[in-house]
Amino acid sequence: MTAREAYFKAYMYSDKPLGMLFYTFKQNEIERIGNTNWLVFDKEDHEYNIASMEHIEKCQGFLFWNISDEASEHNKDKSIKIKEVLSVLAFMQK
Repeated sequence: MTAREAYFKAYMYSDKPLGMLFYTFKQNEIERIGNTNWLVFDKEDHEYNIASMEHIEKCQGFLFWNISDEASEHNKDKSIKIKEVLSVLAFMQK
C-alpha cells in the first residue's frame, strides 16, 4: 500500500480533524514501530500530508504502513496479544 492509499484509507475512516498513522520499519535487524506527526485532515492539507508520508517510505528500512493489508499479512502468525497491540498501532485520531 502506498502512502497515498494509506492516507486516504485513514482519512475515510476518520471522524476527527487530526490523525496519526503508524508504520513498521527494520533497524539493525529489529522490527520497530514509527509514526507520522499529527496530520490535519483538511482538503488543502492532503498533498502536504501525503508528501510527508512518502518521505517516510523512502527511509531505509521502511516495511509497510500498519493500516495496510501487508501489515495484516505480516502479523497473521503472531500471538493474539501481539495482534491486539499492533491493531491499535495502525491509526490514531484526535
